[in-house]
Amino acid sequence: MRKNVRLGIIFISFLFLHVPSVCSQEKVYYGTSRLVFDSMLVLESPLSKGSRLSLDKATVGVQIYKGGALPAATQTVPRMYTFKNQFLLDGKFDNSDISLFMGLTEYPYAIYLNGIEIFKQGRYTGNHYNSSMRAVHEVFLPPDLLRYPEANDLVLEIYPRTETSGLDILYIDASEKVSTAVFIRNFIGIGLIQGAFVLSLVIGIYFLILFIAEKKRQKNHLIFTFFCFSFFFATIAIATHHDTSNEILMENLSKFGLILSSTLILSFFMEFTGIFNKKSAPKIILYAVGLTAAGGALLQADKVSLTNWFSLSIFIIILPQMVLSVTVLVIAIFKNGQKSAVVLLASFAVMVGTVLHDIRYLSSDTLPFAWLTTYGYFAIVLAIFALLAQEQAMLYHNSLQSEADLIIDRSRIEKLNEELTRQKDSFFRFVPTEFLSLLGRNSAVDIVLGDSSLRYLTILFTDIRKFTAIAEGMMPMEIFEFLNKYLLRMEKAVKANFGFVDKYIGDGVMALYTSDKGAAAGSAVGSAVGSAAGPAVGRGISCADNSLKSALRIKMELYHFNKEIATLDMLPVQIGIGINTGEVTLGTVGSHNRLDTTVIGDAVNLASRLESLTKFYRTQNLVSEYTVNALDNPENFKLRLIDHVSVPGRTKPLKIYELLEPRLKSDALKAQTMEPLAESISLYLAGNFKEALGKFNYLSSQNRYDPIPPMYAERCGNYIKKSPGANWDGVFKIQTKEALLG
Repeated sequence: MRKNVRLGIIFISFLFLHVPSVCSQEKVYYGTSRLVFDSMLVLESPLSKGSRLSLDKATVGVQIYKGGALPAATQTVPRMYTFKNQFLLDGKFDNSDISLFMGLTEYPYAIYLNGIEIFKQGRYTGNHYNSSMRAVHEVFLPPDLLRYPEANDLVLEIYPRTETSGLDILYIDASEKVSTAVFIRNFIGIGLIQGAFVLSLVIGIYFLILFIAEKKRQKNHLIFTFFCFSFFFATIAIATHHDTSNEILMENLSKFGLILSSTLILSFFMEFTGIFNKKSAPKIILYAVGLTAAGGALLQADKVSLTNWFSLSIFIIILPQMVLSVTVLVIAIFKNGQKSAVVLLASFAVMVGTVLHDIRYLSSDTLPFAWLTTYGYFAIVLAIFALLAQEQAMLYHNSLQSEADLIIDRSRIEKLNEELTRQKDSFFRFVPTEFLSLLGRNSAVDIVLGDSSLRYLTILFTDIRKFTAIAEGMMPMEIFEFLNKYLLRMEKAVKANFGFVDKYIGDGVMALYTSDKGAAAGSAVGSAVGSAAGPAVGRGISCADNSLKSALRIKMELYHFNKEIATLDMLPVQIGIGINTGEVTLGTVGSHNRLDTTVIGDAVNLASRLESLTKFYRTQNLVSEYTVNALDNPENFKLRLIDHVSVPGRTKPLKIYELLEPRLKSDALKAQTMEPLAESISLYLAGNFKEALGKFNYLSSQNRYDPIPPMYAERCGNYIKKSPGANWDGVFKIQTKEALLG
């Protein structure tokens, strides 16, 4: 890429440095038919358009003009110059269309053919003055105005204010040849500059956006942005010229941009090479001088003062800055070994050549084929853009390489994360995340031996009846497959109602349910409970409600599970469910080498004993009165009182209930006799055993699968035979733990 940039700059340098020799004001003849006006009559007079068309050699004050600067101005009023010449056609162009090639002019003008105005350019009306020195023009000569074979009068009126430069080349030729010549010269003089004008603005905006978007902003990008913008202003008078433009303002902006461009070029070279980069004083002086000179150009009120100011700026500001720029680049190349500075030096040499070219014509007060300084500045724009683009390409390549390396590293990290995730998930299969939350820990690594927390929650125990008998006919793998299918259904029922499985105990399940309301209800728990929201709050519903919903879901899951295994000729599974609510202590036990989590407390023991009592009462589930009392919405559940019981290890009697699922046929029959059963138990508790006996016998006849009425009927019969005594309170005492096992 660097080789291509160098070749391009060498080519541009060759082109620009050789343009003056082929684009001078010497008369070059492209064909034998061309009529070149080498000399003309000229008369300076007060401004009065069209008043000197009859000019001839006898007119007072007339002179012969053969090129160069205009005759010295003698008029003190607005003036004009009238140029006249005659030409004969004599069939020279074979009656083809002919046109006048009108070269560059620095002032408004009008062209007359045989006394008729055929073209004008620029404006000079009142205070509005606008010339057009940036383009050459093709002026078509109407055939109906031409004289054959008589002489034709060609008159040119120019209206300068302060301008003194003479006429550019003026000739007549075939229209197609004139059109070609006009296109070529305007393409070089204006067209390319207009393209550079737009391109510099686009490049400047691009690097401004790049500078703003950069994480680590580079000063050279910002300086180059301002350089592109200053070049934009330097070419604005050429690229956007129009007769209606404010010529003074446009020239002010143009000279402002040219002066400031010189300052910014030196500033960029210093920043790019690093020379004087660490010293702030030279930069402050550089910008102060450059901005002062450029700002002064904006304040000039007319072209004379602007030209004088710009000429002064060239010798005081621009030329010294050029010398400093060359010095900086030479030091960077030969002392610091910065090869990239060679490109900048080559482009700078092009600019110096173009500036010297234009200074030559300005000092001689003549017009060149094209003003070239703009191209010199644009050569630097392209050189800097090429270097910065190459720099960005290298950064992009490095970023791609870094990104590729990052992808590899990320892949490794992802694999490591996947492994850690698998390990974490495996850990949480043994210790639920909800349990960690209840302990007030965010991560497993935070668990410490002896961690504990007091909580108010509901405990649900469930266990398969006679699992040993079920497993006897299975192979070991079949036992685990059967058990895992069953436990999966149980876990779904628990999680579906905002609980979590604390542990699996063989074929049994221990599940926990928490709620904010429950935590607040436990007075002994205090603020510690309320400050740690449980993992399964249940969306504002108490832990008791959620546990009963889980029990109902478990009953339905068991129903479907039994239908599934019935296809395998297996007997239906029977389970027991015990539910209790109260304060428990959660914590870690074991040693530093082997930790485990556990839940202890009277509430846990009671839930376990209720699950065991289901065997004694031959019910599928038993719910303590503590859970029933903690319900937010008891009306949502079918609960029937089973007994007042006292179990071993507890002195306080307990009411226990059975939760019914009316969608199941067996429970639906029980639900139909809920009220009669409650009335019968009330008679029993009141000691009216004979009346209660009759009702229990009736209920037994209504549902022979319900074990509760026969149980009470047997008790009533016994108490009728032998009175329980005056101190009987209706509480049934479980005498031994063996009774709990059924």
